[in-house]
Amino acid sequence: MKKIILTTVVGLGLCSNLMASTGEQLTQKCKSCHGINLKKAPFGRASHVLKKDENTYKVLIEKIKYFQNPEEDDEMVMKYQVNKLTYTEIEKIAKYISELK
Repeated sequence: MKKIILTTVVGLGLCSNLMASTGEQLTQKCKSCHGINLKKAPFGRASHVLKKDENTYKVLIEKIKYFQNPEEDDEMVMKYQVNKLTYTEIEKIAKYISELK
């Protein structure tokens, strides 16, 4: 009986955690550097400004995955922000940002 209760509690916790993680919720911490509308380049880096077009979703996924294991030492701030994101969470973030007006 204890195993059934524990399994149910853990299962409900995982499901509610997955359901609660929308793209908007996942990007809340991003807004401190990238601005409320997520269009600002952090620390004045123009190279980090993303031009919105039909490839935005795909480019965002590639960039976030790159930041999980960057080649440059100066990208460590982003590494620590995104290194624990799952692929599903990355997709949600990319979808949300690519659909922003």
